[in-house]
Amino acid sequence: MTQINSANIIASLIGKGREDEALEMYHSLGIDTADGYMAVLDILSQRGDDLRLLDLSCRGAQQFTAHAGIHAIYVQALLKVGDASAAAKTAETFMERSGNQGLWALWAESLLGAYEFEKAGAVLKQYMPQNPFNAGAWIVTARLLWLHPIPDTKNVLQGLEQEIEDHSLEYSIDHGRMHFAAGLIHEAIGDFDAAWARFTKGNDIFGAIEMPDLEEDTRGAQQVAKLIDSQWIKDHALEKDRSPRPLFIMGSPSSGITDLYTAATADPTFGRLGAPRMFERDLHRLCGAAHEDRYVEALSRLNKQDLEKLRSRYLAVNRDRIAGKQGLIDGLGSNILHAGILKAMFPDAMFMRACSNRSHEILDLFRLPLDPRAHRYTSNLASIEAGLSAQDALSLHWAQAIGPDWTEVDGPKRKAVEAHVPGWIASGQGGMLTSEHFGWPAPRAAARKRYKELSSSAV
Repeated sequence: MTQINSANIIASLIGKGREDEALEMYHSLGIDTADGYMAVLDILSQRGDDLRLLDLSCRGAQQFTAHAGIHAIYVQALLKVGDASAAAKTAETFMERSGNQGLWALWAESLLGAYEFEKAGAVLKQYMPQNPFNAGAWIVTARLLWLHPIPDTKNVLQGLEQEIEDHSLEYSIDHGRMHFAAGLIHEAIGDFDAAWARFTKGNDIFGAIEMPDLEEDTRGAQQVAKLIDSQWIKDHALEKDRSPRPLFIMGSPSSGITDLYTAATADPTFGRLGAPRMFERDLHRLCGAAHEDRYVEALSRLNKQDLEKLRSRYLAVNRDRIAGKQGLIDGLGSNILHAGILKAMFPDAMFMRACSNRSHEILDLFRLPLDPRAHRYTSNLASIEAGLSAQDALSLHWAQAIGPDWTEVDGPKRKAVEAHVPGWIASGQGGMLTSEHFGWPAPRAAARKRYKELSSSAV
């Protein structure tokens, strides 16, 4: 009798785009190989299903004790849920037991997240000489030196800039990130002009890779607003179900969204979802990427059945976090583009958009090493300003289409949540948004002042 290999069947289902069936088979039969684990972990990672990702990667790490890929995902999952100490211990233990040193950069990042600055520096000092072109490690190094400068900072910077020079013909995301790392170290030692030059070069590389149309955000926002108005929401609205009432927190990475999310999640009766990308990913599967010409045309064909499927998947992925809660809090900033669809999916949903000083927001976005594939509008000052203006116009549209369930927050965050969310009571410590760019330190006043002067002269 031929033995059924569940890992091969799961991989086959995934290859055919039948992810739900693959996950169901995993639940029914389990996984018997490391490749099977990696296939399912990849699905959960792309969906933003962080709790199941943590659970499965933990089990996989226990079963395959020498598999670096599974352990790396486990460490990243621990970081996503905010347990940097456990992430650091997991990486260190794996390296000691397996002899595989491949997790050293994640180990250093975890130590930094756990505020173990000296140990993080020791790890970087030990492993960086053997792995000099590692953008992730240089990002960690830059953050560490900004927070905890050392006498040897200038020598470290010289080593980084030599690596950049040695790979000057490479135009890759990693190469761009290394320029951002150099910029942050220059900023840490007070050389703001050199820092700005590095941030500019990093953005130039990102722009050359993605080559976004400077008008695409404005055009996309206008098209969405033209299609999805209050009548569209009413016509497509699903019946309210028994799921917790959603609160969607939106804004750019430099808008104060992290503070707003932390304030909102201070009430433990609300489920904390972080910034799950599963809904956005599923919507793009139906309609294409938001910057593509066919996107709005595909949106126009959405029906209630489509929205029901999107809602069911959203609730299923987040079920462990919202069980028994009176509400749920989603901190994916880019949901501003999809607010009308979300309102139709969840008729009782509330929306809060974080706002900040616009000139500060533009400068801060420019110096952030944002992935250009996810943040296409941040590659230069003009596109950043255009992108934020498009969000302003869309916010005004949603305020009219959605009504009192939409609000902008540009003052004290906790007071705003208390005023906007019925039944909300702060009685605990809020959660955190844990993407890499949220760990990037904001510029101090002297740096921001100089950057403003440099940006004005560049116009």
